[in-house]
Amino acid sequence: DRSILGKTNHDGGKRDVTVLRMRETTGRRMAAEKKRPRIETQGKDAEESKREASDGGTDPTETEEGESETNSEAETEEDGEDRDGDDGVEQDHIDVDIEFYDPKEEDFLGIKSILQLYMDGEPFSLSELADRIIQQKTVGSVVKTGEDGDPIGIISVLNLHKHKKMAFVKEIEAHLRRKCPEKESQQELDKVFNAREVGLIISERLLNCPPSMSAPLQDAIFDEIAWATEDEPTEELRKSFIFQKYLMISRVYQPPGANSAKRSHGSGIGTRKGNDLIFLRPEDEFFFECCSWHKTYPCARVEREGDLQQLRLVMTVPAKKVDGVRSQLHHVFAT
Repeated sequence: DRSILGKTNHDGGKRDVTVLRMRETTGRRMAAEKKRPRIETQGKDAEESKREASDGGTDPTETEEGESETNSEAETEEDGEDRDGDDGVEQDHIDVDIEFYDPKEEDFLGIKSILQLYMDGEPFSLSELADRIIQQKTVGSVVKTGEDGDPIGIISVLNLHKHKKMAFVKEIEAHLRRKCPEKESQQELDKVFNAREVGLIISERLLNCPPSMSAPLQDAIFDEIAWATEDEPTEELRKSFIFQKYLMISRVYQPPGANSAKRSHGSGIGTRKGNDLIFLRPEDEFFFECCSWHKTYPCARVEREGDLQQLRLVMTVPAKKVDGVRSQLHHVFAT
């Protein structure tokens, strides 16, 4: 309910989205703590048994042999729940609360670290990009496990036309033009970098982040984009967040023998595209299904996971398709 969240402070402060983010965090915390009530219940049952034994005049430390065997069997079954079924290896479970925060100056080095491979390892004006993400107070989030922790993820959007004179935009365009030399790709890139209403989605996070984070991350960025079109203090700023399409750069894996040529370019709207690609992030697959153009190209730094080859995926997604992707993510993760 947007009425709960308040409005953007026109002195540069950000709309209070704490309520939304706390709800998301609470949901994740509840999911992570599902096993805790069982542990607490066991402790309470044990205490009640001790009290009953004490009331009956029996030493609570002394149990009948059959009862002891039953308890041992129960403990064995419960321990089995925490083991990997076939190999019997115990699995460690760590509960971590993941929260979203506004980017701050102290996140500068963390943001640079996360984005250092954004251009496939090529050097580019990374500090300038990180500064711009931090300066854009109203739209964008860093993902942390605590306010004082280092970022483990970043999501933001930058208007390409607004920032076209900045070095990092020119370098991203040059990089994509080198990697996508086909005529159709060049024509699409002309449209992307010459239009006024194209947003560059910058979304990177550590590989071991939970997939269920996808839905709240997309909610965070696209809700903030919508709010910015209404709440920014000047008409120019409000218009700068009105997007017709988004440019996204991601990573995927290709299985051996896959034919990348058949999916190197083209729209293919309404068809199942790239079912031979393996996506590292759930949202990328849904965006890929509704993209208007896409291209894959091998990573300069050859990275393989077994027989899988890592590729870069660049795609343009119509803004009108975003709500459908968000709905699919919520359906998949039941949020």
